[in-house]
Amino acid sequence: MRVCVFANSARYIWNFRINLMRALRASGHDVIVISPLGPEVTLIEEMGFRHIGLSLAPKGTNPIKEVQTIRALRRLLIDESVDVVLSSTPKGNLYTAIANLGSRRHQIANVSGLGSAYLRRDWLSLIVDSLYRLTFSRINHVLFENPTDYDEFIRRGWVREDCTSIIPGLGVDLTRFSPQPWPMNDEDGSVRFLMIARLIGDKGVREYVTAARHVCAICPQARFELLGDSSADNPTCIQPKELASWKARGYVTHHEHVDDVRQFIAQSHCVVLPSYREGMSRTLLEGGAMGRPLIASDVPGCREAIEVGINGYLCDARSASSLADVMERFIRLEPTQRKAMGKASRQKIAAEFDERKVIQHYVSLLAKLM
Repeated sequence: MRVCVFANSARYIWNFRINLMRALRASGHDVIVISPLGPEVTLIEEMGFRHIGLSLAPKGTNPIKEVQTIRALRRLLIDESVDVVLSSTPKGNLYTAIANLGSRRHQIANVSGLGSAYLRRDWLSLIVDSLYRLTFSRINHVLFENPTDYDEFIRRGWVREDCTSIIPGLGVDLTRFSPQPWPMNDEDGSVRFLMIARLIGDKGVREYVTAARHVCAICPQARFELLGDSSADNPTCIQPKELASWKARGYVTHHEHVDDVRQFIAQSHCVVLPSYREGMSRTLLEGGAMGRPLIASDVPGCREAIEVGINGYLCDARSASSLADVMERFIRLEPTQRKAMGKASRQKIAAEFDERKVIQHYVSLLAKLM
């Protein structure tokens, strides 16, 4: 079969889909990629996959431009004789489903969260609701990364129950993200927290910075790292002036996006994500796979990676004070207890979130469509 992997950025495909694409090719499928251009295109093509560029603004809302994008996608899928599209991200799923209307082309959609429009619940969310209702019942199979999103789609009647399944996120490459030696110098409270996320409000970035300020007043030795793209295209993105003020006050150290986060995880004692909602947080999976304790909001897509008191803690969503309390609790642990949490994280992620399980599920689904 001719399989198209479609997403709203080449970076997403390189970071999260390349092993799946290799497995599908090994199974005999002809795999192509459609996404906006980006520096990762060269890496994708070096792996032997053909990439086709498509202009798509991940958070664009201009109706004329969005319709043009959908029409361009539809034309590409026809011209390339695509048999099945593997889509992901809210916009990628919806646009593929719309482009497929009236065709016999298959689609397997991966619901990795509901996106910012769902969280805001404004006029845009009403349009998104209508589009889900119109298109998702026609998709061959819909994969959900957490049971909460699955229940929501079933409750709203957006999907057919017999054409759905729940997977452990996109999984994590347990070989690439392997356990690392425990960082030194945590006996005196010099605990290093790390948050990896795009700098947007919905990820809980402001709560992280506010909590860091509170914790630093009690434990000056604690360190707070923030790793993420500050140029995110999102209505809730952190503005440059706000980011500059955080840096000036010294509560957090910010690093722009890097292609390989492993060195930052290895240097941390705890990975933190106070997000408002996720599909399944890849950051938490990668941090846990490398043997680091986890702290996250008690929301879908985060809570599934944590067993409270075993490999980490949960805090209230949108609450800097709750996050600060949890981080202080972590600091008060003995170093041996923190290390034990890290080992428990690796064990949990390896048992429940192995990427190979997700890849095999895709291979099986495609076999049924042949």
